[in-house]
Amino acid sequence: MIKFIFFLIYIISISLFIVNGLVESKGYNCEIRQSLKLNKRIHGLPQKNDPPFIFQFINSNGIHVKNYEVKRNYTIRIVGFSRYRGFIIQARAADINGNVIGSLTEGVFMEDKLWDKLGIQYQSCSKQYPTMDSITHVNDKQKYITEAKWSTEREIGPIQFVITIAINDKVYWDKWTPLSGLIYPKQYPSHH
Repeated sequence: MIKFIFFLIYIISISLFIVNGLVESKGYNCEIRQSLKLNKRIHGLPQKNDPPFIFQFINSNGIHVKNYEVKRNYTIRIVGFSRYRGFIIQARAADINGNVIGSLTEGVFMEDKLWDKLGIQYQSCSKQYPTMDSITHVNDKQKYITEAKWSTEREIGPIQFVITIAINDKVYWDKWTPLSGLIYPKQYPSHH
């Protein structure tokens, strides 16, 4: 009987860890690279309310901007009013209203010394053809800020940053498209 009680305590403690942590504790896998949607059998349904996070697109002077220039470095930042554990971030081609055009990723993220501290890594789906256009978490430690450098080599029109972000395995938002994540080329017609 005592062994059975210890067994139950062990099972309960493991299940509590799984509920509070992430199954994908070392980053989201390549299955969700295109869709940015988590597996509903594991995670349940995404949240429908606005996420408790802000997204910022910042130029080299520290100013929040809505326009980008080719070959300039920008900082993207997510700040959480709730701590989160997992994320995947991509910049995607969009129309003028921010509607994403398919799954075309645009631009590249540039690794820097903060990535280790902030728990960021590239979402590597091919060792033969590595890309730097998708980033994810490297661990499931609680985070309240994620910050990375981003740039593009060519003007591609409007870009929408798309984010899937999880507080834990059951509380998450998929394909979040923050209004502040819709950016335009500097010389774009002023329809925005």
